[in-house]
This record gives sequence, structure tokens and C-alpha cells, in this order.
Amino acid sequence: MTYNNCYQQVSDIRLALNDWSPEKVQGEDTSGSIRNEYILSKLNNAQRFIYNAIFLRQPGIFFTTTTISGVNSVYTLPWDFGTLEEFRDENGYKVYPIQPSQMKVNDSTGFDFFYRRQGNTLVLDKAGVTTGYTLSYYTRPRDIHIGTCASGSAGVLTMSTDAKKIDDYYNGMSIENVTRDYVDVITDYVGSSRIATVTTTPTVNDYYALVSELPEPFHYLITMKAILDTSTEHPNAQVKSEVPDVATFNEMLLDTLRTFAGSSRDQNVEDIFCDFEPSPRISSSTIDYGD
Repeated sequence: MTYNNCYQQVSDIRLALNDWSPEKVQGEDTSGSIRNEYILSKLNNAQRFIYNAIFLRQPGIFFTTTTISGVNSVYTLPWDFGTLEEFRDENGYKVYPIQPSQMKVNDSTGFDFFYRRQGNTLVLDKAGVTTGYTLSYYTRPRDIHIGTCASGSAGVLTMSTDAKKIDDYYNGMSIENVTRDYVDVITDYVGSSRIATVTTTPTVNDYYALVSELPEPFHYLITMKAILDTSTEHPNAQVKSEVPDVATFNEMLLDTLRTFAGSSRDQNVEDIFCDFEPSPRISSSTIDYGD
């Protein structure tokens, strides 16, 4: 395998929990004490935990910009959206957040330099806007999973039934064909049919696995954290974690953070997750007419 992908991570977790077989990893044997769905949920929780630790130290690693178009002044956020940095119109002017109570009244035209957040969208104060606006934001890792190709052909991979039914959710994510040992990138995804557009030629029943979007040096820590959580929380786990196991993980996480995203302000893992002061490196979204 090229990456420490989701298939490899599930396999490693099952080995650590003394509940391994190729059939169990591939989901063909469901007689084990722990289902793959549970393990995947712990892997994705582990991703979020480690992401928070990295983001507190080096948020710039996750910074990106993109252009999004509106549908009657409603701008849908990308599925890897984490934290907003700023929103600018087609001329480069900053668009400012306002509260719902500040939005235009029915007989007012409103303003296209104000917006409010509504779910996974940004809604402009002025109706009828469709032009492309520039979104600057910090990404978050999307969920990873494994499965078998329901069907495949040149450039087309139909993912398994537990894949997200959300258009574009997997766009840009790396996917590895475990059966044929090659890596691809999903360029488009249709949620209703679970069809992913790739560059290779998958075949029905090929095993595939998504790759975490966290920086590669942290991938092994995702597995470690998932092992700790599964062995501690699942009632049927044959192996239970002890306090030294948690201490070892914390030290390895801190060592990796120091190496990858270190600074002169290194701090203990306990301090990272117990310090609720706002990060000085993330600007707040406040109205500043001097911009």
C-alpha cells in the first residue's frame, strides 16, 4: 500500500484488539466482537481530536481559498469547511457578518457587503446575487471510510452504500484501490448515486480506502488514538488500555507536534486541551470599515 489508508488502519486496530482476520477487515465476516462501522467512527473521532491539536499550533497548514457562486444570494460552503477567515466579493471588497436581526426588512433591497451564516451556507443581505465570491477559510478533515466498488469502469467508481450521500463531499480526497494497489484522487462525486470520478479503471468488488487529509506524519497517531478509544469504551473489547498506554500516546502526539508544527511556545498536551483562551493567530470576523 502507498499510504497508511483507512483499510490499513482498520487492519492495525483489529490486530491490536486481537480481533483480526482478512474477512473481518474487509467486512465479509461480521462475527467479530467489534464491527467495522464502530472502528471507523473511532478513526474519524481520532482525526478530529488530532486536527484540533494541530490547528491550535499551526492553523496556516489548513488555510485555503476558493471561489464559490451564489444561488439567489445563498453561497454553499465546501464540505471541508472548518473556520471562516474572510469573505470577499468579485471586486475584492470584504463582506461583513451581521446578525439575523440586522438583515434587511421586506421592503428594503439590502446590501451585498453583509452576510449571515445559515447552516452550511452564507446568505447575503441583498437578494438575487449570483456572482463568484472569494472564500478564505481553514479546512477540516472529512470522514474516511473503506468499502468495495459496487461497480467500476474507466474513470468511474461506485462507492459502497455507507458512503456519504452528499454531492462533492469527497472531491479532492485521495483514494487507494487496495485490490489493485494504486492511488487516485476523486475529482467529482455524486451523492445520490455514490459515483466518484477518478482517473483509473476500478472493477466491481475492488476494495478501496480513503486517506486521511491530516498531514501524513500524524496518520499513525489516528490509529493509536482509535485503538485507545475502542479498547476503553467498547464493552466487547478483548484488550483494554491502561494509563501508561494513554501517557505513551500523549507523548508521541506532543513529539510529532513539536517536529511538524513546533514553536518556541511548546506546551504539554494537557495544556493544549485545557486552555480555552482564543488563539491569537486567528483573526475574528468583525466589521472593520478601515479595510
